[in-house]
Amino acid sequence: MAKMNSRPIYRFRFFEIWPKEVARFGHPLFRPDLAEREELGRLTGRVGVSRTSVLHIYHQLFLLMDFLFILFFITTLVLTVYKLRLIKPIKKNLPPSPLGALPIIGHLRLVLSATPFHRTLQALSSNSTQYADYMFLKLRSQRHRPFFTSRSQECIHKNDVAFANRPHSIAFDYYSYNYTQISMTDYALTGRETSRFLRSVARRHRHNSHDLRMGNVTTTE
Repeated sequence: MAKMNSRPIYRFRFFEIWPKEVARFGHPLFRPDLAEREELGRLTGRVGVSRTSVLHIYHQLFLLMDFLFILFFITTLVLTVYKLRLIKPIKKNLPPSPLGALPIIGHLRLVLSATPFHRTLQALSSNSTQYADYMFLKLRSQRHRPFFTSRSQECIHKNDVAFANRPHSIAFDYYSYNYTQISMTDYALTGRETSRFLRSVARRHRHNSHDLRMGNVTTTE
């Protein structure tokens, strides 16, 4: 058997194939024409391996890569599902909601109509006695709890301070320096004090300007 030289036996598009590599592996970038196939046949015959064996090894490696990819995908999917099942969902004591909520828009399609909004809510509440007094509506990412009885006035009267506050978020926390600005302040804590201070300043300024105007007025007999 002839001694193999140390130089590459053939130069492909992106790499050089050496005799041992030709005998072991193929490559998907290698698409030989007739002359290249004949030369590859002579080279593989020189090292004692047929071209069919090279293609067979390449095919087995290709199947092995597919098998490893499918195995990795299935393992990741099983672990993800198992982890999600371990996380217990938080049960919230929410009012009953009408049927027909979609994943993204929620109950938005039920309230979009030519009729006024309050009549649409009244029609939804009259369809079932389960949520005749109050119900839960999800309009896209916002959650709403409309009331239809006289208790709604009592609910708003007791929680008026909470309803007057702005929704808390991380962006507003950094933007307003932990809600210390006048426009972003919390109404329940410092909002009343701030509004009381501004009213006192405005009242004092109004009285001072009134005294100034009265001092400029001269009466003639």
